[in-house]
Amino acid sequence: MHLAKTPFLAVRDVARPLLGNSADFDESIDMTTDADVVLLGEATHGTTECYRMRAQITARLVDECGFDTIAIEGDWPDAWRVNRYAQGDAAIGEADAALADFTRFPAWMWRNRPMREFVGWLRDHNATLPLESRAGVCGLDLYSLYRSAGAVIRSLDDVDPDQAELARRRYAALDYAREPSAYGYAVATGARPAATADAVTQLLQRRSSEATCLAQDGIDALDARFFAQRNAQVVVNAETCYRAMFGPRANMWNLRDSHMRDRRDLSAGDGARQSLLHVVDHRAVRRAVPSRRDEPARTARAARCAASAREAGAGVVTATQAWRMQCRRKKYGYLSEKSN
Repeated sequence: MHLAKTPFLAVRDVARPLLGNSADFDESIDMTTDADVVLLGEATHGTTECYRMRAQITARLVDECGFDTIAIEGDWPDAWRVNRYAQGDAAIGEADAALADFTRFPAWMWRNRPMREFVGWLRDHNATLPLESRAGVCGLDLYSLYRSAGAVIRSLDDVDPDQAELARRRYAALDYAREPSAYGYAVATGARPAATADAVTQLLQRRSSEATCLAQDGIDALDARFFAQRNAQVVVNAETCYRAMFGPRANMWNLRDSHMRDRRDLSAGDGARQSLLHVVDHRAVRRAVPSRRDEPARTARAARCAASAREAGAGVVTATQAWRMQCRRKKYGYLSEKSN
């Protein structure tokens, strides 16, 4: 009878030493040859060494392996500014300015030297490529409830003031002391009605106008509408998450990770399921690199914080979905393979 290995022994068997040279990550990079998605996590959150290695690995995945989407555990509007900079937006002149929207704690998770150097490198790298081949950045998280609602309204102010006023009325129920947890508590205790229906209505309206705007207004206008539509989706999911804050803890955990998983799916969607293949500038995204600060090489079964079987981390959900997709490919052959 073989005893189960302790976590220490299990890690020791598969760990690879880092010697501080350019070959440190060669084996890991070679393993991504046939991967559509590579999950990056960490065990030493908040260290310069971690952020530096994360940047080095991501740069190699983009440069050597053709990954073209970097999905980070940041809020959608904050990461979109980084994406604009990486795409060469002349209005954002330097990397520090590109990272300026990361103000929510812990701001230093993204506003640090390795990240600043990486986004500068990404902009220079993209400048050598045609527009449709450039790598982009998107945010997976949902803690931008009010900023995302404001972004939806501002986008409408520019093109349709009447619709902007309608959006203000729909989102008004969310504006409870400008504190999302206070909103969630008030709804949970019956002190105020939920804004769920109005938030969903606003999202559906944003979606209905997106499909036709490319032909009418061009890619720049579609960029703006796409940004607004994703913000509307964040509002819907964040509203649900903050209401769940005062219910079972596992429920809120799963809602947040499901939101991140869905954002990642938008990054790596295939033509059989998406009429618009886009997460960055609406171009066909082939390969994605999601980066999660608190999800190292773990699954919900292994994470101590997920001792309850009701909690599912993005890592295990992604692995399960990948397995199911592979089974469907083999059985039905209808899911398109990635393009290289």
